[in-house]
Amino acid sequence: MNKNVKNGLSIMLSLILAFMMIVPSFAEESEPYEYFIQPDNDLYAAFLMQTSPSGIRNGEQVVLARAALIDELIAAGGYNVLFGAGVYHDGDALCSMWSLSAIGYDQNYVDICRFYSSVPYSGTMVDPRTGEILCFDCNDPVYPDLYGPLNIPGTRTEVVESPQEGQTHISSVNINDCLYMRSLSFIGQPECTFITAVNCPSIERVDVRKCDLKNITLQPMGYEQPLAISVIGDGSVGATFYRSEMTLGVDEDVPSIFLGWYVNGQRVSGLREFCYDGDGDIYACFAGDVNNDGDLNMNDAVNISRAAIGTRDVSADELAIYDANANGHIDVSDAVIVARLGLGL
Repeated sequence: MNKNVKNGLSIMLSLILAFMMIVPSFAEESEPYEYFIQPDNDLYAAFLMQTSPSGIRNGEQVVLARAALIDELIAAGGYNVLFGAGVYHDGDALCSMWSLSAIGYDQNYVDICRFYSSVPYSGTMVDPRTGEILCFDCNDPVYPDLYGPLNIPGTRTEVVESPQEGQTHISSVNINDCLYMRSLSFIGQPECTFITAVNCPSIERVDVRKCDLKNITLQPMGYEQPLAISVIGDGSVGATFYRSEMTLGVDEDVPSIFLGWYVNGQRVSGLREFCYDGDGDIYACFAGDVNNDGDLNMNDAVNISRAAIGTRDVSADELAIYDANANGHIDVSDAVIVARLGLGL
Protein backbone atom coordinates (compact mmCIF):
# COMPACT_ATOMS: atom_id res chain seq x y z
CA MET A 1 0.00 0.00 0.00
CA ASN A 2 1.23 3.48 -0.84
CA LYS A 3 3.02 5.14 2.08
CA ASN A 4 0.95 8.31 1.72
CA VAL A 5 -2.28 6.28 1.83
CA LYS A 6 -1.10 4.49 4.98
CA ASN A 7 -0.25 7.81 6.63
CA GLY A 8 -3.64 9.20 5.66
CA LEU A 9 -5.49 6.20 7.09
CA SER A 10 -3.46 6.40 10.30
CA ILE A 11 -4.33 10.06 10.73
CA MET A 12 -8.01 9.38 10.01
CA LEU A 13 -8.09 6.48 12.49
CA SER A 14 -6.42 8.65 15.15
CA LEU A 15 -9.00 11.37 14.63
CA ILE A 16 -11.87 8.89 14.91
CA LEU A 17 -10.46 7.45 18.15
CA ALA A 18 -9.91 10.93 19.59
CA PHE A 19 -13.48 11.93 18.67
CA MET A 20 -14.87 8.78 20.34
CA MET A 21 -12.99 9.63 23.54
CA ILE A 22 -13.91 13.32 23.58
CA VAL A 23 -17.65 13.01 22.87
CA PRO A 24 -18.47 10.85 25.92
CA SER A 25 -16.38 13.21 28.01
CA PHE A 26 -18.52 16.13 26.86
CA ALA A 27 -21.65 14.10 27.55
CA GLU A 28 -20.55 13.29 31.09
CA GLU A 29 -19.30 16.77 32.01
CA SER A 30 -21.97 18.89 30.35
CA GLU A 31 -24.25 20.62 32.84
CA PRO A 32 -28.01 20.01 32.66
CA TYR A 33 -30.21 22.93 31.78
CA GLU A 34 -30.93 25.02 34.86
CA TYR A 35 -34.63 25.73 35.19
CA PHE A 36 -34.29 27.80 38.39
CA ILE A 37 -31.84 30.02 40.20
CA GLN A 38 -29.36 28.35 42.53
CA PRO A 39 -29.46 26.65 44.95
CA ASP A 40 -33.13 26.00 44.10
CA ASN A 41 -32.38 24.17 40.86
CA ASP A 42 -29.88 21.69 42.29
CA LEU A 43 -31.83 20.97 45.49
CA TYR A 44 -35.19 20.39 43.81
CA ALA A 45 -33.55 18.35 41.05
CA ALA A 46 -31.81 16.24 43.70
CA PHE A 47 -35.18 15.58 45.37
CA LEU A 48 -36.59 14.31 42.08
CA MET A 49 -33.60 11.99 41.65
CA GLN A 50 -34.24 10.22 44.97
CA THR A 51 -35.64 6.74 44.55
CA SER A 52 -38.23 4.52 46.15
CA PRO A 53 -37.21 1.08 47.50
CA SER A 54 -38.19 -0.34 44.10
CA GLY A 55 -35.77 2.05 42.35
CA ILE A 56 -38.29 4.48 40.84
CA ARG A 57 -37.12 8.10 40.96
CA ASN A 58 -39.42 10.78 42.37
CA GLY A 59 -39.39 12.47 38.97
CA GLU A 60 -40.62 9.25 37.40
CA GLN A 61 -43.34 8.98 40.05
CA VAL A 62 -44.67 12.38 38.91
CA VAL A 63 -44.54 11.44 35.25
CA LEU A 64 -46.15 8.02 35.79
CA ALA A 65 -48.99 9.50 37.82
CA ARG A 66 -49.72 12.02 35.08
CA ALA A 67 -49.47 9.36 32.39
CA ALA A 68 -51.96 7.14 34.25
CA LEU A 69 -54.54 9.94 34.30
CA ILE A 70 -53.93 10.69 30.63
CA ASP A 71 -54.49 7.02 29.79
CA GLU A 72 -57.77 7.10 31.73
CA LEU A 73 -58.95 10.15 29.82
CA ILE A 74 -58.02 8.64 26.46
CA ALA A 75 -59.70 5.33 27.33
CA ALA A 76 -62.89 7.14 28.41
CA GLY A 77 -63.06 8.94 25.05
CA GLY A 78 -64.42 12.38 24.32
CA TYR A 79 -61.56 14.22 25.98
CA ASN A 80 -58.76 16.18 24.38
CA VAL A 81 -55.59 16.19 26.46
CA LEU A 82 -53.99 19.57 25.92
CA PHE A 83 -50.52 20.01 24.47
CA GLY A 84 -47.75 19.64 27.03
CA ALA A 85 -49.73 17.42 29.37
CA GLY A 86 -47.93 14.20 28.48
CA VAL A 87 -44.35 15.01 29.40
CA TYR A 88 -42.20 11.98 30.05
CA HIS A 89 -38.90 12.99 31.58
CA ASP A 90 -37.63 14.30 34.91
CA GLY A 91 -36.88 17.78 33.61
CA ASP A 92 -40.53 18.40 32.87
CA ALA A 93 -41.47 16.95 36.26
CA LEU A 94 -39.16 19.58 37.75
CA CYS A 95 -41.39 22.31 36.37
CA SER A 96 -44.78 20.58 36.42
CA MET A 97 -45.09 19.99 40.16
CA TRP A 98 -44.12 23.35 41.67
CA SER A 99 -45.39 26.88 41.35
CA LEU A 100 -42.86 29.25 39.78
CA SER A 101 -42.11 32.95 40.04
CA ALA A 102 -39.41 35.14 38.56
CA ILE A 103 -37.16 37.91 39.87
CA GLY A 104 -36.01 39.01 36.46
CA TYR A 105 -35.43 37.70 32.97
CA ASP A 106 -34.70 33.99 33.09
CA GLN A 107 -34.46 34.06 36.91
CA ASN A 108 -37.13 31.57 37.91
CA TYR A 109 -37.52 30.11 41.37
CA VAL A 110 -39.95 27.83 43.19
CA ASP A 111 -42.24 30.10 45.19
CA ILE A 112 -44.64 27.32 46.29
CA CYS A 113 -43.32 23.84 47.04
CA ARG A 114 -46.30 21.56 46.53
CA PHE A 115 -46.61 17.86 45.99
CA TYR A 116 -49.04 17.45 43.11
CA SER A 117 -49.03 17.90 39.37
CA SER A 118 -51.97 18.34 37.02
CA VAL A 119 -53.22 17.36 33.59
CA PRO A 120 -55.13 19.95 31.54
CA TYR A 121 -57.78 18.64 29.15
CA SER A 122 -60.95 19.69 27.41
CA GLY A 123 -64.17 17.96 26.40
CA THR A 124 -67.79 18.41 25.49
CA MET A 125 -71.10 17.73 27.21
CA VAL A 126 -74.77 18.13 26.35
CA ASP A 127 -76.79 20.68 28.31
CA PRO A 128 -79.70 18.59 29.76
CA ARG A 129 -82.06 21.57 29.55
CA THR A 130 -81.39 22.87 26.05
CA GLY A 131 -79.64 19.97 24.31
CA GLU A 132 -76.84 22.38 23.38
CA ILE A 133 -73.33 20.96 23.11
CA LEU A 134 -71.09 22.72 25.60
CA CYS A 135 -67.30 22.78 25.69
CA PHE A 136 -65.37 22.73 28.95
CA ASP A 137 -61.79 22.88 30.17
CA CYS A 138 -60.50 20.99 33.20
CA ASN A 139 -57.24 20.69 35.08
CA ASP A 140 -57.24 17.54 37.22
CA PRO A 141 -54.56 17.06 39.91
CA VAL A 142 -52.50 13.93 40.43
CA TYR A 143 -50.80 13.08 43.72
CA PRO A 144 -47.62 11.01 43.25
CA ASP A 145 -45.98 9.06 46.04
CA LEU A 146 -42.58 10.62 46.79
CA TYR A 147 -39.63 9.30 48.81
CA GLY A 148 -36.68 10.45 50.88
CA PRO A 149 -35.80 13.73 52.61
CA LEU A 150 -36.96 17.10 51.31
CA ASN A 151 -33.83 19.22 51.69
CA ILE A 152 -34.29 22.76 50.35
CA PRO A 153 -32.31 24.98 52.78
CA GLY A 154 -31.39 28.46 51.59
CA THR A 155 -33.81 28.46 48.66
CA ARG A 156 -36.08 31.36 47.74
CA THR A 157 -39.19 29.23 48.28
CA GLU A 158 -41.95 31.11 50.09
CA VAL A 159 -44.52 28.40 50.89
CA VAL A 160 -44.44 24.65 51.56
CA GLU A 161 -47.92 23.17 51.02
CA SER A 162 -48.65 19.86 52.70
CA PRO A 163 -49.19 16.75 50.57
CA GLN A 164 -52.48 14.93 50.88
CA GLU A 165 -52.64 12.92 54.11
CA GLY A 166 -50.87 9.60 53.62
CA GLN A 167 -49.66 10.56 50.14
CA THR A 168 -45.88 10.37 50.46
CA HIS A 169 -42.98 8.55 52.07
CA ILE A 170 -41.02 11.77 52.65
CA SER A 171 -38.81 11.11 55.69
CA SER A 172 -37.80 14.63 56.76
CA VAL A 173 -38.08 18.31 55.83
CA ASN A 174 -35.25 20.85 56.00
CA ILE A 175 -36.02 24.48 55.15
CA ASN A 176 -33.29 26.11 57.25
CA ASP A 177 -32.14 29.57 56.13
CA CYS A 178 -35.13 30.09 53.82
CA LEU A 179 -35.33 33.83 54.42
CA TYR A 180 -38.42 34.34 52.26
CA MET A 181 -40.42 31.39 53.64
CA ARG A 182 -43.83 32.58 54.87
CA SER A 183 -45.72 29.34 55.54
CA LEU A 184 -44.85 25.72 56.29
CA SER A 185 -47.48 22.99 56.32
CA PHE A 186 -46.73 19.28 56.53
CA ILE A 187 -49.55 17.07 57.79
CA GLY A 188 -50.33 13.37 57.82
CA GLN A 189 -47.12 11.94 56.31
CA PRO A 190 -46.46 8.78 58.38
CA GLU A 191 -42.80 8.35 57.35
CA CYS A 192 -41.72 11.87 58.34
CA THR A 193 -39.80 11.93 61.64
CA PHE A 194 -37.87 15.22 61.54
CA ILE A 195 -38.63 18.82 60.51
CA THR A 196 -36.28 21.77 60.85
CA ALA A 197 -36.94 25.42 60.01
CA VAL A 198 -34.11 27.42 61.62
CA ASN A 199 -33.39 31.03 60.66
CA CYS A 200 -36.66 31.57 58.84
CA PRO A 201 -37.56 35.09 60.02
CA SER A 202 -40.46 35.56 57.59
CA ILE A 203 -42.46 32.47 58.62
CA GLU A 204 -45.74 33.56 60.17
CA ARG A 205 -47.58 30.25 59.89
CA VAL A 206 -46.52 26.67 60.73
CA ASP A 207 -48.67 23.54 60.82
CA VAL A 208 -46.73 20.28 61.24
CA ARG A 209 -48.58 17.36 62.83
CA LYS A 210 -50.08 13.88 62.39
CA CYS A 211 -46.73 12.55 61.17
CA ASP A 212 -44.31 10.38 63.16
CA LEU A 213 -42.32 13.42 64.27
CA LYS A 214 -39.64 12.77 66.88
CA ASN A 215 -37.81 16.08 66.46
CA ILE A 216 -39.06 19.50 65.38
CA THR A 217 -36.83 22.59 65.37
CA LEU A 218 -38.47 25.92 64.58
CA GLN A 219 -37.27 29.51 64.46
CA PRO A 220 -40.11 31.46 62.88
CA MET A 221 -40.99 35.15 62.96
CA GLY A 222 -40.12 36.79 66.30
CA TYR A 223 -37.86 34.00 67.61
CA GLU A 224 -34.29 35.06 68.38
CA GLN A 225 -33.34 31.46 69.23
CA PRO A 226 -34.70 28.16 67.86
CA LEU A 227 -37.25 26.07 69.69
CA ALA A 228 -36.25 22.38 69.67
CA ILE A 229 -39.03 19.87 70.41
CA SER A 230 -37.93 16.28 71.05
CA VAL A 231 -39.63 13.03 72.01
CA ILE A 232 -38.52 10.78 74.84
CA GLY A 233 -40.07 7.33 74.57
CA ASP A 234 -42.51 5.94 72.04
CA GLY A 235 -44.63 8.82 70.77
CA SER A 236 -44.80 11.65 68.27
CA VAL A 237 -45.50 15.36 68.40
CA GLY A 238 -46.70 18.26 66.33
CA ALA A 239 -46.63 22.05 66.41
CA THR A 240 -48.64 24.94 65.07
CA PHE A 241 -47.64 28.59 64.97
CA TYR A 242 -49.43 31.69 63.81
CA ARG A 243 -47.58 35.00 64.02
CA SER A 244 -46.77 34.93 67.72
CA GLU A 245 -48.59 31.95 69.24
CA MET A 246 -46.89 28.56 69.36
CA THR A 247 -48.97 25.49 70.24
CA LEU A 248 -47.36 22.13 70.92
CA GLY A 249 -49.30 18.90 70.80
CA VAL A 250 -49.06 15.14 71.11
CA ASP A 251 -50.64 13.22 68.26
CA GLU A 252 -54.03 11.96 69.36
CA ASP A 253 -53.66 8.55 67.74
CA VAL A 254 -50.58 7.76 69.86
CA PRO A 255 -51.71 5.14 72.42
CA SER A 256 -48.69 5.58 74.71
CA ILE A 257 -48.96 7.04 78.19
CA PHE A 258 -48.05 10.71 78.03
CA LEU A 259 -46.17 11.96 81.09
CA GLY A 260 -45.95 15.61 80.08
CA TRP A 261 -43.74 18.37 78.68
CA TYR A 262 -40.39 18.86 80.39
CA VAL A 263 -37.91 21.75 80.37
CA ASN A 264 -34.59 21.47 82.23
CA GLY A 265 -35.77 18.21 83.76
CA GLN A 266 -38.99 19.66 85.20
CA ARG A 267 -42.54 19.12 84.00
CA VAL A 268 -44.06 22.38 82.73
CA SER A 269 -47.36 20.91 81.53
CA GLY A 270 -49.22 17.62 81.63
CA LEU A 271 -51.61 18.64 78.86
CA ARG A 272 -51.41 16.87 75.55
CA GLU A 273 -51.72 20.26 73.86
CA PHE A 274 -50.65 23.60 75.26
CA CYS A 275 -49.38 27.04 74.26
CA TYR A 276 -45.67 27.61 74.81
CA ASP A 277 -43.86 30.91 74.46
CA GLY A 278 -40.31 29.78 75.18
CA ASP A 279 -37.37 28.70 73.06
CA GLY A 280 -34.51 26.29 73.68
CA ASP A 281 -35.17 22.60 74.36
CA ILE A 282 -38.49 21.09 75.38
CA TYR A 283 -39.23 17.38 75.65
CA ALA A 284 -42.47 15.49 75.15
CA CYS A 285 -41.99 12.58 77.52
CA PHE A 286 -43.68 9.25 77.08
CA ALA A 287 -40.94 7.70 79.22
CA GLY A 288 -38.26 8.66 81.73
CA ASP A 289 -40.16 10.03 84.73
CA VAL A 290 -40.60 6.55 86.12
CA ASN A 291 -41.74 7.69 89.59
CA ASN A 292 -44.03 10.32 88.02
CA ASP A 293 -42.98 13.05 90.45
CA GLY A 294 -42.77 15.70 87.73
CA ASP A 295 -38.97 15.68 87.48
CA LEU A 296 -36.49 13.90 85.30
CA ASN A 297 -33.56 13.35 87.64
CA MET A 298 -30.96 10.92 88.89
CA ASN A 299 -33.56 8.98 90.88
CA ASP A 300 -35.26 8.06 87.63
CA ALA A 301 -31.93 7.24 86.00
CA VAL A 302 -30.95 4.97 88.90
CA ASN A 303 -34.27 3.13 88.81
CA ILE A 304 -33.93 2.59 85.05
CA SER A 305 -30.36 1.31 85.56
CA ARG A 306 -31.58 -1.18 88.14
CA ALA A 307 -34.29 -2.37 85.79
CA ALA A 308 -31.68 -2.72 83.02
CA ILE A 309 -29.45 -5.01 85.11
CA GLY A 310 -32.38 -6.94 86.57
CA THR A 311 -32.36 -5.73 90.17
CA ARG A 312 -35.68 -3.94 89.80
CA ASP A 313 -38.80 -5.69 88.57
CA VAL A 314 -40.72 -4.00 85.78
CA SER A 315 -44.13 -5.18 84.61
CA ALA A 316 -45.12 -5.33 80.96
CA ASP A 317 -47.33 -2.28 81.47
CA GLU A 318 -44.37 -0.30 82.89
CA LEU A 319 -41.93 -1.20 80.13
CA ALA A 320 -42.78 1.78 77.91
CA ILE A 321 -42.15 4.28 80.73
CA TYR A 322 -38.63 2.88 81.29
CA ASP A 323 -37.82 2.63 77.56
CA ALA A 324 -36.56 6.18 76.91
CA ASN A 325 -35.08 5.45 73.48
CA ALA A 326 -38.13 3.42 72.38
CA ASN A 327 -36.09 0.46 71.15
CA GLY A 328 -38.38 -2.10 72.76
CA HIS A 329 -36.26 -3.05 75.80
CA ILE A 330 -34.65 -1.47 78.85
CA ASP A 331 -30.90 -0.92 78.84
CA VAL A 332 -28.29 1.45 80.27
CA SER A 333 -28.70 3.87 77.37
CA ASP A 334 -32.21 4.64 78.63
CA ALA A 335 -30.75 5.64 81.99
CA VAL A 336 -28.10 7.79 80.30
CA ILE A 337 -30.75 9.70 78.32
CA VAL A 338 -32.73 10.49 81.47
CA ALA A 339 -29.62 11.41 83.46
CA ARG A 340 -28.49 13.85 80.77
CA LEU A 341 -31.92 15.47 80.65
CA GLY A 342 -31.99 15.74 84.43
CA LEU A 343 -28.60 17.47 84.38
CA GLY A 344 -29.65 19.78 81.55
CA LEU A 345 -27.08 18.37 79.12
